[in-house]
Amino acid sequence: MTDNTERVPYEIQVLADEIFSKIKIRTAGSDIIKAACLYAAFKIKSQPRTLEEISYLCKCPQKEVGRAYKNLHLKIPPSKPEEYIDRFCYDLGYKDQKVAECAKQILNLARHCDDFCCVCNKTPSNIASAAIYISGYLCKDRRTQLEMEICCNTKHPTLRRYYKEICEKAEIEMDMLSEIQNMRGIHDH
Repeated sequence: MTDNTERVPYEIQVLADEIFSKIKIRTAGSDIIKAACLYAAFKIKSQPRTLEEISYLCKCPQKEVGRAYKNLHLKIPPSKPEEYIDRFCYDLGYKDQKVAECAKQILNLARHCDDFCCVCNKTPSNIASAAIYISGYLCKDRRTQLEMEICCNTKHPTLRRYYKEICEKAEIEMDMLSEIQNMRGIHDH
């Protein structure tokens, strides 16, 4: 694994090394397994990173890191969208917690719907970015879809699909949704 330890918190690195030391079978290259252990360590500490972020950090193919992670057979619960919100808001340059708190409230509203499971089964980081996008609009501190894509690594079509679905589940006014869509043409390139 490329030595990018200055970008990884010490406690996460220690945990990843601990997981790696306990592995008995090494079917993939050790760099890939170390990357999978790092991915697991971030999840365990409730500071999840996407596979894409880990593969970029470790200079390993994303699919192989994902496969190696599955082969670790660790019993780590799936990440929650809320675990990404604070970091994404920070990366997007939000100075206070207003947008982050609003995004968490939006997720709570949507979560109380009967059919929220169709949103829950999707990528947590994408759900978080959609909630932040909606929250930014509601808090009048909006970021463009391009900014969202760069900071949160959520592609434009995915972001649009998820924010529409969350708006629907959270019963956020549809006129607000159409206003977002109209503004998208003006502000997002």
